[in-house]
This record gives sequence, C-alpha cells and structure tokens, in this order.
Amino acid sequence: MAFESDRDHIMRVSLSERFADLDEYIALHYEEPVCFAAEEFVAAEPVEKRKFGFARKNKSAKMAMKESAPCDAFVGAASSVMPMPTNISFGAVAAQKPQKSLDDVVSNLDKSFMELVFTYADDRGINDVELQKKACINRKAFSKLKCGTTRNPSKPTALCFAIALELSLDETRDLLSRAGLALSPCSKQDVIVQYFIEKEAYDIDIINEALFAHGVECIGDVEG
Repeated sequence: MAFESDRDHIMRVSLSERFADLDEYIALHYEEPVCFAAEEFVAAEPVEKRKFGFARKNKSAKMAMKESAPCDAFVGAASSVMPMPTNISFGAVAAQKPQKSLDDVVSNLDKSFMELVFTYADDRGINDVELQKKACINRKAFSKLKCGTTRNPSKPTALCFAIALELSLDETRDLLSRAGLALSPCSKQDVIVQYFIEKEAYDIDIINEALFAHGVECIGDVEG
C-alpha cells in the first residue's frame, strides 16, 4: 500500500511539473453531478397536500434546482478564459490544420460515426491497421465497428479515435455527436481529455497518466 501511495505521489508531481495548469483547468471546467431524488421533496409534505401523485416542492428545493447547472452541456464554454502556458513541452505537437471548405462540411453531414472516422483517416493518410494501433483499440472491437456489427462505440472508444486522428475540439464534438455522445462537464474523464485536445497533445499514454493520477478510468485498449 505504501508503494502504491508513493508511486501515485511521484506521478502526480511529474504531471504537475509538465502540465502546471491541468488541476486549475479541471477546477474551472469540472462540475460535480447533482441528482435530485423525487422522494427528497415529497417526504416532508403532508399527505393531504399531495394531489394526483405530485407534491409541491418547498422554496429551498426550487432554488436548489434553479441554481444547479445542467450536466448535458458540452464542455468548453469558458475554455477561452484559460491562458496557454508557455513553459510546457508536449513533444510533437500537431501542425495547424487547414480550414475546411463549405463543400467539405456539407459532404460530411450525413456520415455515420465510422464513416466520418475513415474520412478523417483518409485525409491524414492513415490506414486501418495504423488507426487501430494508434487509437489503442483492440482488433476485435475495431473490426466490429468497421463491419457495422457494433453501430456506435462507447465514449472511451470514441475519444480514442479522436485522439488518434488528432482532431480539434470542434471536430471531436462533431464526431462524438454521430454516436449520440457529447463531452460533459460532469465527467472528469471528459474534462481531462478535452484539456489535452485543446493543447494538441495527442498522446494516449500521457493522457492516461493524467487520468490515472486523478483517479479516473483510463482510455484505450477497450471494447467498443
């Protein structure tokens, strides 16, 4: 147990040295999920005040619900607030991507998740084998997605594809939406992955190091 604790400490120190603003980014963007159970509101109400199965919520409950932030919004609304650090090296940073033409955008509107994945892969000159390995997706899961046996991936798998293809944040959101998925401020995994995408640091090993150090499930080598 002592060894595990020391290893976690060393990893966190190493991360804080390389990604000094990661914890600040998480604090700014991550929102604790808030769930309101109906029983909490009806328990204190007298039976005679309940009508047709509905109970009137007290004033404090209404205020709590009003002030709680929605958990299904995309992360990134305030991302422009965070300054880009100048003392962090990410290794090989992706080159600036060319602007897409209107024809390119329109031609991709009706594509499914995997169709869009392979479109991006073709644009970048990445074949299927390279994509599967770079995304750290096992061959069985990749084959099921390619053949359509599995129509849509899990979010960790979708994020792996986005990182392997070195997508921008907007491209990542678009790709996820094709599978009915979205980045959420209530998911610390999403927030951390978004941080690295914004910094164009497309290294799954480093991202997993950050996820592990923050007690979050890693991505890669997962079933679709």
